[in-house]
Amino acid sequence: MGVTPGVPPAGAFGSTGGQGSPIVINDATAQPFYYKARQGVTPLADPRVVNAAYAQINSLTPMNIVVNAGWTPMVNYLNSMVDPVIVVPDRANGTLSTTEAGVYLLNISFDLTFNEVNASQNYFARIFNVTDSLEMANLEFFVGRNTGGSSAGVSILANATGGGKLIRLELGGGDTLANVVRKSITFGAHRVSN
Repeated sequence: MGVTPGVPPAGAFGSTGGQGSPIVINDATAQPFYYKARQGVTPLADPRVVNAAYAQINSLTPMNIVVNAGWTPMVNYLNSMVDPVIVVPDRANGTLSTTEAGVYLLNISFDLTFNEVNASQNYFARIFNVTDSLEMANLEFFVGRNTGGSSAGVSILANATGGGKLIRLELGGGDTLANVVRKSITFGAHRVSN
C-alpha cells in the first residue's frame, strides 16, 4: 500500500484521509509527519512548527518611578492580559520566565510624564536577562525640549537560550528626568521559533 504525499491514509490519527485532513509535511520524505510517527519512525523536526509559548502583563495605574543614569526595573504590573502558556509572568517583580529556549518576539509599550526642561534629553529602555546579568536589547529614546511626556511601543526579536531565563524591562541609562510618572506599561513575550 503506497502513501500519497500530502494525503494521510484513511484512519491515521482519526483522519478519514483525503482533502481537508489536517497534516504536517516532513519535507525530508514528503510523507505526513504524524504518519511516520505512527509507524514508529522518529520524524525530523519541522522548523515551521512552533510550540506556543507566551505571556503579557500590563498596568494602567500611574506610578512614580526614577529615570536617570542608572537602571530602574519596571515592576508592579497589575494584570495578565492573556492566560500565560509556558512563559511564566511575575507581575510584582516585572519578570517573564522563558521556561523553554527559543526566539521570542518581545513587545513593550509605555507612557511617561515628567517635568519639561528647556533642553533635549534622552533615556533608554532595555530588555535585561536577570538570570545571566545580560542585556538582550537596548533602545534609545530622545525627548525634545519643553516636552513633558514620552510614549513608546516597540516589538523586537530576542534569543532566549536555555530555559528558566528571567527577563524584564528597565528604563534609565541616560539623562535624569524629573518627577516621572509611569502612566501605563505593557510587557509581553511570544515564542516565534523553537
